[in-house]
Amino acid sequence: MCELITDDGLTDMKKVLKKSTSLKHLNLIFTMCNNLTSQVLKDISEGLKKRVSLKTLSLDFSECFKMNDEGLKDLSDGLEKLKSLNTITLDFSACMRITDQGMIRLWDVLKTRVSLTKLHLEFSHCNKITDEFFKTISKSDQKRNALNDITLAFNGCNILSDESLYSLGEYFTKLPCLQVVTLNFGSCLQITWRGKNDIIKKALSKFRVDFLG
Repeated sequence: MCELITDDGLTDMKKVLKKSTSLKHLNLIFTMCNNLTSQVLKDISEGLKKRVSLKTLSLDFSECFKMNDEGLKDLSDGLEKLKSLNTITLDFSACMRITDQGMIRLWDVLKTRVSLTKLHLEFSHCNKITDEFFKTISKSDQKRNALNDITLAFNGCNILSDESLYSLGEYFTKLPCLQVVTLNFGSCLQITWRGKNDIIKKALSKFRVDFLG
């Protein structure tokens, strides 16, 4: 919780990231920093663009209410330059300005990270995300994808329906290395056991699926 931190206070972060040429692991937590805007994501993106050695990235901007699609797009531009990432964790829970538009741009980059083995996306209570985002995921060609561990948390995203789970089930079957899937779609009032059972049936002996909500 850092309500007094503003974008101005983080202006030097971009410079520090640019100088950290051998950086392999980055973990930034800004939970409930309500005065931060998406400008900070642009600064992080600029700092990341030459960090080709980065293996692990974890960003927590949960309950930073000013984060929006533009920030997510800027972050995606930075991720696009990182060819060696094997683990990505992004938490934008309760960033309610984020919509399908920002999520689809993010996914356009994530699906091309062929070195990525572990992905954790936490966008709970982002109520403007719809089934359309997950339909976009299902269309991904993932034959070269190395993902083996996926966690997706969209708890409380009330617009989502079983269609999202049908789309995810279709996507998961395309991943040749997938072993573990963890899903949290609790309190998504339009999601039923039909959607959950669809993924369970598609999993069978191919991969393990755990529902947290």
